[in-house]
Amino acid sequence: MLALAGLSGASTAAVTAIVLAVLYLIAVSIVFATLGAIFRTGAYSHATTGKAPSVLDAHLLQASFRKTHGSFATATSTPRRGP
Repeated sequence: MLALAGLSGASTAAVTAIVLAVLYLIAVSIVFATLGAIFRTGAYSHATTGKAPSVLDAHLLQASFRKTHGSFATATSTPRRGP
């Protein structure tokens, strides 16, 4: 806080707002990364065992996959071309 002592009130408020915004973005990034990891783990479990974990909706997991030429691909992956 000693570094902020020489700044005016408006400058101090701006620096505080920027620091809070950066901390907020870091927190949101951590939450979304955690939720993504939980979903990927559930999708892997569903793909390997055929059963959805109790904390995830089976229909949501099933909708994440689509059948392509005898194998499954994720709904966001691009289809393979060729034989």
